[in-house]
Amino acid sequence: MSSTEESRLILELRSGSDKAFNALYQRYVSQLYYFSLRYTKSACDAEEIVHDVFVRLWNIRGHIKSTESLRPLLFVMAKHYLINAFRSNVNSCVYEDYLRDCLKISAK
Repeated sequence: MSSTEESRLILELRSGSDKAFNALYQRYVSQLYYFSLRYTKSACDAEEIVHDVFVRLWNIRGHIKSTESLRPLLFVMAKHYLINAFRSNVNSCVYEDYLRDCLKISAK
């Protein structure tokens, strides 16, 4: 996809075009999924992050500049969702139990 074509799709997305959104989704979904999967190690979590990124993209579509590539924006959003996912895992009881088990094993 050329930068001109992406700029056109962004303009259409800003106007609320489902077709433009779908084209952009098809362009970036795999890249974002594998990026997220690399860090989460969970297909389910990676899918959820990608879903959240595209929901956010739709919600902020009116503020996107058509002169920019969406790639950096999408990956920054994914990074923020990954950080939030790690924070929630660190604060979860399951993760605390996992850490306790690891500490017990390493203490032996």
